[in-house]
Amino acid sequence: GAVLLFAGISALLIALSGDTGGAGWAFAAAAGALIAGFVTVERRVPNPILPLDLLGSPLIARTFTVVFFVGMALFVA
Repeated sequence: GAVLLFAGISALLIALSGDTGGAGWAFAAAAGALIAGFVTVERRVPNPILPLDLLGSPLIARTFTVVFFVGMALFVA
């Protein structure tokens, strides 16, 4: 799970960097596939790195939303 998460986030960051030339879509597709693989693995293991039911909590959803907008504000500033 950890390897899939690391590889997926790394591919996503490379795709979003804009310095990939024409390979940006390939990195984005690879990121999607790797993150989908991570979700599949995390659903099956007894002790996941990120419990997926945690993401269904309203408190966690609101926290992620606030963190997203704070991050966007930092990039804009």
